[in-house]
Amino acid sequence: MSAAAGTMRSASLQPRWKARVRLEDQRQAAFRSAAEGLEELFVNALAALEESHVFEPLPDGGSGASTRCLSEAFVAALSDAVDKVRLVEVSEIADASDLAELVARQLANSEVSSYEQRRAAAMSWPRYALCCPARGLCARFRLAPSGLVTYSLGPSDAGDELDGGLWQISGEGCWRVLAADRGCLTEVVLEMRQGLEGTGPSKEGSPGTICNICEPPCILRIDLRDCIRVLDEGADLEDDEIEEWDEEGDEEGDAEGEEED
Repeated sequence: MSAAAGTMRSASLQPRWKARVRLEDQRQAAFRSAAEGLEELFVNALAALEESHVFEPLPDGGSGASTRCLSEAFVAALSDAVDKVRLVEVSEIADASDLAELVARQLANSEVSSYEQRRAAAMSWPRYALCCPARGLCARFRLAPSGLVTYSLGPSDAGDELDGGLWQISGEGCWRVLAADRGCLTEVVLEMRQGLEGTGPSKEGSPGTICNICEPPCILRIDLRDCIRVLDEGADLEDDEIEEWDEEGDEEGDAEGEEED
């Protein structure tokens, strides 16, 4: 009796076990399908961002083609990519750092361009802004593709000369775009580890006099939507292209050289 009962119980458990296996297989298949769908959305968002025009002429048409700002199309494509990358990070199906690297390449300056920040610069450096009542304070910086940055601060032009002439403080550091979970990727962080040095308005003594200035190390967070991208005098838009290193072509060249030897 007991042997027969055990056989019947074992037979009744087999369908349940098979059903559980079947349900687990279905769950895993659904997860893989969803993951593939999210990854495809992420890849498509990156492709759309890469194809978008990063910069466009200023809305008022001022300064012609030599002065541009971030385009609305790029900002919209970037916002969509950020939404997708957050889904990717939650699902752990792709490396979200690809987005930050792409944006860094798109925002970096060539050797003939730089960024200018005015209104927001005055908010970051109020003491210096008070010394530029005529034309305003201007921060100028160049984001090198290597991750280095040069930054300078001074009057917008000769309309704000002090006794002794124009002044400027400057320094070098490194830069990076913010991670998608810490803000908008149009924001960059400048780490000025050596501080800023140069000549500037004196804190003491006669108002409007110039003296040597040494600002301590600082970290600046700048939204490039508040900046304009400016070409050096004599440069055109074609010059503001960053040539990518062609590793494959370089390897072929080395191989040809070895064959000739």
